[in-house]
Amino acid sequence: MKKKVLFLAILIALCGLTSSMQAQEKKSSPRLDINLRGGVGSMSMPHSLFTPHTAIATMTVEGWLNDFWKVGLQVSTQEMHLGEQSLLSPRERAFNQLFVGPSISLNKRLDSWKEWGANATLSVGYTYLFNSHLNKKDTPLAAPFYTFNKAQHGWGLHFSVDLRRYIGMYYVGLGYALEGRMIKVESKKGAVSHSIGTPQLVFGIVL
Repeated sequence: MKKKVLFLAILIALCGLTSSMQAQEKKSSPRLDINLRGGVGSMSMPHSLFTPHTAIATMTVEGWLNDFWKVGLQVSTQEMHLGEQSLLSPRERAFNQLFVGPSISLNKRLDSWKEWGANATLSVGYTYLFNSHLNKKDTPLAAPFYTFNKAQHGWGLHFSVDLRRYIGMYYVGLGYALEGRMIKVESKKGAVSHSIGTPQLVFGIVL
């Protein structure tokens, strides 16, 4: 009889502890969202200096203002490749453009760690184009390339949407990003914009 009473008491205590932990988990809403995304897509340019294929990797760190809005900082890098330059190695054909800017996102803060969610992010910021590792003395190329091959400052815009599945404090998902960035190809003309579209894999953590 005493063993039965003790067993029931332990069972009741465990049930109460479990309920308390679940209630505490629901009340402790996340405050920080760290997001990593990357993908390979295509870009459109008003010239044929680059190939249309590109790769982009992005990191966003945001904090919740309320249950729907987040603000933070976004950093991404885009890799581009020169076209029709057979004399160059793959490393010499590659260019990287950095993007840094504030971001704002619409994303419902969930009460459970096992749900589906959606997110939309907008960011406007600064871009920096790194010059190539090409040795100009060893490889003769057309003049437009030399005009282009220098560090460039500009601005860009990023918009992305994704569908994510939360697994504990982590999430994975699929998304799509649209970007516009400024780039200067010819010295006699001003900077022109190129648009980029990339399907992306999404991974993140909420704290």
